[in-house]
Amino acid sequence: MAVFTPVTLHDLNPLLAGFPLPPATAVRGIGSGIENSNFFITVFEHIFCIFACSLL
Repeated sequence: MAVFTPVTLHDLNPLLAGFPLPPATAVRGIGSGIENSNFFITVFEHIFCIFACSLL
């Protein structure tokens, strides 16, 4: 669980548009771990943890 792939609000909000959520207001990478990319995102007053994995 680390940040190997950078993600910005500009990258994230088009993806979130496919869900019944308002746009994210913050995204913060989780810097610990050894695989995948993990982030805390803030949507309205809620904080979610998401991860991005690579398919080889």
